[in-house]
Amino acid sequence: MLVVKKKPGDTRDRIVVAIDLSPAASGVLATAVRFFRPESLVLFHAIEPTYKNWVDDKEAYSRQISKEAVKQVRSLSDDFTQHGGAREIQIVTLEGDPVQQLAAYVDDNDIDLVIAGTEGRHQIMNLFVDSVAGHNPHEVQCDIMIVPRHAQN
Repeated sequence: MLVVKKKPGDTRDRIVVAIDLSPAASGVLATAVRFFRPESLVLFHAIEPTYKNWVDDKEAYSRQISKEAVKQVRSLSDDFTQHGGAREIQIVTLEGDPVQQLAAYVDDNDIDLVIAGTEGRHQIMNLFVDSVAGHNPHEVQCDIMIVPRHAQN
């Protein structure tokens, strides 16, 4: 599904691939590279530490969760820069609600296109569907491409 919100133009320079570290993440990244052949892109992941409020040392817990997420995102990025055709991948990992973090990142960085999949957590998909319907206060102001699970291989 493609939701177009901006006038047509060359979007190859400001593409964000939003992933959730599910097995489908590599398929979403592969789709972005195959369709757009960008010189560079941003691989975006937001971390929401599940048990943060129940641990004594919240900061240490957040650091550990963030460190592991960055490691996984970097591994995916390295694989694509070496074998998948992407020349430069910038990794962005933020802590917080994935939907809110992605919307803020898009607004702050003048992003043209967000590409995301439908595997794993569905919050990102819900953000886009709600945005289209006009019900989300964190509306993403860029084009959005949703890669369905069956198309990620």
